[in-house]
Amino acid sequence: MKNNNVYWFTMRDLSDEDFLKLYQTESNARGKIRFLALHHFQHGSSKSEVCRILCISHHTLDSWISWYEEEGVERLRNKVRGRGIKPKISASKEDLQEAILKLQEDRNGGRIIGADIRKMIEQSYNVKYHEDYIYTLLKKLGLSWITSRSKHPESDPAAMESFKKTSGKTS
Repeated sequence: MKNNNVYWFTMRDLSDEDFLKLYQTESNARGKIRFLALHHFQHGSSKSEVCRILCISHHTLDSWISWYEEEGVERLRNKVRGRGIKPKISASKEDLQEAILKLQEDRNGGRIIGADIRKMIEQSYNVKYHEDYIYTLLKKLGLSWITSRSKHPESDPAAMESFKKTSGKTS
């Protein structure tokens, strides 16, 4: 029977590895799936069949094959490398909390927003974050985004207190 697999690259010989044994001994679930996919591929299943059996995309299978070709079995075992390391602020958690709280205190009325915090971090620490990540950062810092009622920048606290004392409650 003729094998109709089409390859756009020269593939490393898979017969050197016992992917079934690697699958059986692997503790990482993602690594197990990768070894199982290459086991099926090694034993004559087409890419389409392997993708259908394991419910993965062709792109995923191609990635796993190239990982194996470039770095061998160890690369299939390891976790997927993320999208990169998020920039780190050199300040401690407490210093950053204080800086954010000070930013709110220094504001003359109104509330600070994520864009304000992002701008402050960029200016003070020379680190750029996406505005959406600022809210995740606030959560990690243990800061709640629930705030009290904002104050108008032109409000007069003394006049407000005077008004509270002179106005009588009506029932």
